[in-house]
Amino acid sequence: MQNLHGHTYKVVFGISGVPDDVGIVVDFADIKKIWKNRIEPYLDHRYLNETLPPMNTTAENMVVWLFEQMEEGLRTSGLGERSAGLRTEFVRLFETPTSYAEARREWMADA
Repeated sequence: MQNLHGHTYKVVFGISGVPDDVGIVVDFADIKKIWKNRIEPYLDHRYLNETLPPMNTTAENMVVWLFEQMEEGLRTSGLGERSAGLRTEFVRLFETPTSYAEARREWMADA
């Protein structure tokens, strides 16, 4: 068994929707609020095996959890009518600058 170690992950979300009359799909501040309230408390300086649902905390499993959390956050964000058309299209979780796991809407729908 390896010694306990940490990672500095980077996550990229692809969000889609219909632009409003000003040309905005969703304000980045709203995405950040979802991140800060729904996702970051489970990840930042945490022992992931204790804060995430029971799973093997691989990047591949975590990216599925991230996708699900963002989808739920968009649905329940309080953005009113605008939230109805918002969708998570993909999530990439970078473990290093060149290595990442990815979940895409079409793959999640097929699962």
